[in-house]
Amino acid sequence: MVSLGLRNSQETWSLADNSRVFLEALKLFFEKREKEIGSLIFDKDDQLAVEFVTAAANIRASSFGIPLHSLFEAKGVAGNIVHAVATTNAIIAGLIVIEAIKVLKGDHQDYRMTYCLEHPSRKMLLMPVEPFEPSKSCYVCSETPLVLEVNTKTTKLREVIEKVIKSKLGMNLPLIMVGATLVFEDGEDLEEDEIANYALNLEKVL
Repeated sequence: MVSLGLRNSQETWSLADNSRVFLEALKLFFEKREKEIGSLIFDKDDQLAVEFVTAAANIRASSFGIPLHSLFEAKGVAGNIVHAVATTNAIIAGLIVIEAIKVLKGDHQDYRMTYCLEHPSRKMLLMPVEPFEPSKSCYVCSETPLVLEVNTKTTKLREVIEKVIKSKLGMNLPLIMVGATLVFEDGEDLEEDEIANYALNLEKVL
């Protein structure tokens, strides 16, 4: 922010500088762009918006010991974020924490399952309801363990994954561990060496 003497966009601001930028950006929004407040859409080419977001993010990051970013770095990161998704994820994360606190306190009667709605219903975007009863046919909800009997000398890991885990249990992206060792994982974000190692494990007998 040039008005504060911060001219190098690749220099990481101190916490004090981030606080100054945050307050100055708020001041400028109210003084020069007040009509946009409430309807302003983030644009990485909007210098004031980028400065505000950078300062706010760095102040928040410092609270958790997360490394701060320069204006240049923050602009690159923020430009690739789908904000509606990030905001919704943050809301759901908060709701999960609320329910986790109830679990820790033993407030079983207060458990709630909350729908996050795209459009308001009865003027509400968050719709809390009492949890449904566990489904006896659900492998996740059910307390009954599943027992699988196979010949471990002839059955390959691939057969178990394709015929049982994916076909019968409906798990599309299984993760399999033996003790503390990860023997198989499925997903799009795997490295090439991981894919190669898991492919070798598929052909091994149990």
